[in-house]
Amino acid sequence: MQILRVRAHGQKKEFKCARCSKTFATNAYLKAHKQREEKLTAFSCDKCPFRAIQRAELNEHILTHTTQKGQVKGSSHLT
Repeated sequence: MQILRVRAHGQKKEFKCARCSKTFATNAYLKAHKQREEKLTAFSCDKCPFRAIQRAELNEHILTHTTQKGQVKGSSHLT
């Protein structure tokens, strides 16, 4: 897949997906978009089948497994 850099709104650079023509403010956003399109996942949850493209997405997901700070759902131990 080819990355195309296009100019829009004066000097602002945008990054364009060659597959679907969507544009993004940064190359990092374009890269994440391409990974989603190609369904590439690099990070997986050790508590369920969830998989994420970026570590930040996995970290956010992991919070769904907690009820209170430091306490895992289903855990009877208080920390």
